[in-house]
This record gives sequence, C-alpha cells and structure tokens, in this order.
Amino acid sequence: MISGYIDQGYTEEAIGCFEQMQLQGIHPNAATFVSILKACCCVEELERGGGIHAEIERRGLLDRNLVIGNALIDMYAKCGFPARAEEVFDRIPVRNVVTWTSLMSGYIEHGQEDKALKCFEQMQLEGISPDSLTFACGLRACASIGDTLKAQEIHADFEKKGLSFGDFVVNNVLLEMYIKLGSSALAEHVFDKLPTQDVDSWNVLLAGYVENGHVEKALKCFERMQYEGVSPNASSLVSSLKACGSVGALQMGYELHTIVNNDGLFSSDFIGNTLLNMYAKCGEMSKAQEVFDNLMVQNVVSWTALIARYVEHNYGEEALDCFEQMQMSGIIPDCITYICILKACGTVGAIDKGRVIHIEVEKNGLPEANPILGNTLVYMYAICGALKEAESVLEKLPLRDVVSWNALIAGYAEIGECGSVFSCFDRMLLDKVKPDSVSFLVVLNVCNRANSFDECQKFFMLMGAHGVVPTLDHITCVIDLCCRAGHLHTAIQLIKEHPFHSNIVAWRTLLNLCRRLGNVSLGRHIFEHALVLNSEDLTVSNETSDTYTFTDVKMHWEYEDRDHGMFVPLMT
Repeated sequence: MISGYIDQGYTEEAIGCFEQMQLQGIHPNAATFVSILKACCCVEELERGGGIHAEIERRGLLDRNLVIGNALIDMYAKCGFPARAEEVFDRIPVRNVVTWTSLMSGYIEHGQEDKALKCFEQMQLEGISPDSLTFACGLRACASIGDTLKAQEIHADFEKKGLSFGDFVVNNVLLEMYIKLGSSALAEHVFDKLPTQDVDSWNVLLAGYVENGHVEKALKCFERMQYEGVSPNASSLVSSLKACGSVGALQMGYELHTIVNNDGLFSSDFIGNTLLNMYAKCGEMSKAQEVFDNLMVQNVVSWTALIARYVEHNYGEEALDCFEQMQMSGIIPDCITYICILKACGTVGAIDKGRVIHIEVEKNGLPEANPILGNTLVYMYAICGALKEAESVLEKLPLRDVVSWNALIAGYAEIGECGSVFSCFDRMLLDKVKPDSVSFLVVLNVCNRANSFDECQKFFMLMGAHGVVPTLDHITCVIDLCCRAGHLHTAIQLIKEHPFHSNIVAWRTLLNLCRRLGNVSLGRHIFEHALVLNSEDLTVSNETSDTYTFTDVKMHWEYEDRDHGMFVPLMT
C-alpha cells in the first residue's frame, strides 16, 4: 500500500500509512524502509528521514542491506545534506553502481561537481562500471564547471561501452552539455547520430540554444524540425517564442501565435505568459496587452510580466496603472513585482508612490530578505533625488554590494554633488565592497564635469589596483579631460597603452572626441594609428577630415589610392 501511494504521488498518505503501521505494532521490512525513504525524498522530510535512519541502525540493517544503504544516500542527498550522504556511503561495506551514482547525483545537486567527478574516477578504479545514469551525472558535472576536455573523455568512454544508441537520457544530457559548453557543432553531431529524433530530442536542442544565447540557431532548428515532419508541442513553442522575443523576430512570432491558437494551447498559463513576453520584447506593447487581456488566468506571473515590459520600454505611468489594477484584482505582488514597480517609480519620479510601496515591502521584511529589492529601493530614492532616504535604506541593508553603492553614487553624480560622490566611493571601500567598471565610470565622469584632473588620475590609477580593466568609455572620459586640461602627452600615452588599440571602432570614437574638442595634434596622432589598422576604412578618413576642417588649420586632401578611398592629409 505504501509503495502504491508513492507511485501515484501521494507521499503524505504513504508517510501516514507507515506511521499507522508502526502504531499497530507491525514491523517494517527492508522493502518498507526503502519505500518510506523514497517518500521522505519526495517531500524533503529530513527530520522524519533521520528518524527512520535511526530505526534502521537499531535493527542493524545498514551493514547487511545495500538497497537500504543506497536509499539512505539518496534521501540525504535530495534533502540537501550531502555530508550525511557521505557518512552513510563510507559505512557501506560493499558498494555497487547505484551507491556511487546516488552520491554523485547528490554532489551535483549541491554544486560539488568536482567531488562528483572524483567519484566517477574512483568507482572505476574500484572496478565498478558506470551505467547510463552514472554517465549522465558525469556529463552534467562537466557542463556545470565548463570542463570540455573531461566531457569529451567521458563521452568517448560512453560510446566505447556501446551505450550511446537508444539511450534517451544520456543523449539528451550530451546535447544539453555541449550547447552549454559552447560546442554547438558537437551537440548537432550527437543529434544527427540519434537513431530517432522525436519531439523531445528536438526540444532539448531548442531549449539549449535559447538558454545559452544561440537564438538564431534556435529559430532555424524550429524550422528544420517542421520540415522534418515533427509537430511542435508546448515546450517547442515556448522555446521558439523566447527566441523570437530575444531577436525581435516579430513575423515568426505571429506565425507561432497562430500555431498556438490552432493547437488549442493558449489556455496554458505558461504559453500565454511567454506570448505576452515575446510581443513586449518586440516592442508590440498593444499586442502584449491584448494577449494579457485574453488570458484565462491572470496570475502574479502574468501581471508581473506585463509590468516588467512596460518598465523596460519606459512606459512608467502604464506600469503604475497596471500595478494598481493588479492590486484591485486581489493579486498579491511578489518580490519581482515590487522590483519592477519601484523601477517605474524611479523612471517617472513618482516618489510618493515609491514611499507607499517601501512601507508595504518593509512590513513583509522583504528588503532584508531580498538584496535586489533593497538595491532597487536605493536606486528609486537616488534617481528621484531623495538621497538621504537612499542612504537610510542603504545603511539598513544586511548585505551592501557594489550595486547598492553604485545606485547611491550615481544619484549624487546626477545632481552634481562631487564631494558626496567621492565620499560615497571611499565609504564603499571602507565597507570592503570592491568597485566595478560602473563605479569607476561614474566617478571619472564626475571628475570630468568638475575639471578635476588630479582626482581623475587618482581614480584611474585605482582601477588597476582593483582589477578593473578600463573600457573605451573610461579612456574616452579621461582623454577628454586630459585634452581640456592641456595634458596632451598623457592623452597620447593612454591611447598607446590600452588594449583597445586594435579596435577601429575605438579609434573612430576618439576621432569624434578630437573633432568635438577641436584638437588637431591629437587628431593627427589618432588618424595615423587608425590608418595603420585599416587604410581602407573611408569612414575613418572622412571623420578625420571633419576633425581638421573643424579647426583654423588649413588642410588640403587628395586621393593617394582611389581604389581604396584613402585620404592623405597635407598640411599647408
């Protein structure tokens, strides 16, 4: 009876049946213990599982029954205690492939992939051959830590054992793994070798492409799937709709919407919400609203999706209206909803509404529990110019990270409070928070606006100390100030020393800066370097022409190479 309850998914009833059995004085046997431990796994009942473990120990069953030992390892691993699973594993005198695989699975579940791979090697040293599930665990571990070489080694071993054909689980893990590792060609090779390419295999490939940013490949995969005569199901459509939203493929999105309607799948909340997101990401907010209005169930996920997209497209007022309607409908916002609506308050300067929401989230203790929500509160107050309130929120956060500090620093920068910007930056360092690229860009721009060359140099030097590599934005900002402050030599040194020197786009940006500043000397230097990189780039030449004609220096241009369109400046 206990086993039947578990097979049908009635785990609480199975546990109740076990307790009733004990009350009636009926002693459980090994099969009963295995079944009830499985039930504890399903509902993560660690305390009850621990009690059953104690009963097993009292009866001396652990040393005598391998199946019970394996069930205990599985229970502890799935309940979040891999260390206890290890203890049981070490107690088992003779282990089989299930013992090792259960421990490996527990390690992977809790982010200990290195230990899982060590298990994979050790079990083979002890003469235990991995089965398909063991291989699947090893491959998942490789995908998680990005070890392509080890993954290929395990894949080769799997094929040597003749297990590859027809093993649906491992083949799908192989597909997921290679896409996650960025080896889509290998994933496609595995896919093409499958004896049967059913809708589930296609879905693994589709979802893998989308989750790892290969959205164009996902759309081509969907088209190929239909060409091969495989009918898409709900999972195929969800992945393809996500891909359409990512690249703005609106026309294909319309076609997928038609398939959804024709197949009667619109009633699925998940597909409805994905359609809403697709239209919104393509900028079709009216269609997104239409999809939302037609949803059979408008839950917190769908309301939040609509609000988030309004915020994303800078429709702050519409987002606020949507939030009010949501609350009037009796839907309770979650953390993500609050994060989105606080951003909307910041965008439109609705500080009073932001304060009301702040009170609401504080009642539920959410800012302390959710760092992103706390950071969004800091951002909302900072962007609205209420910097004292932003500071107050920041001080109360249990974990202040670089995002929290950046929001406050940017707020002070927005209103031109240079002293407060520098003070906040120093406090961030005292708080043992490492500044990032954004932190430095904000303070460098403040130095630039304040014509503070010495401070600018100080912060620029600090970037290296904190391991932040300057981007083109940082360099352009510093060069701008160097030129205006008369430090031309420093500007030229920066250009020579930093890693964007081989990027023609970077040189174009610097040429535009020279044109704006009217700095001919620096413009000439940059032009010479740009021509070395790409003498055929007419755009560079034209921009340089603009730089020189912008000044009082008389310039004459002539073609040296008419085929390549290269201009050579001749000073007169």
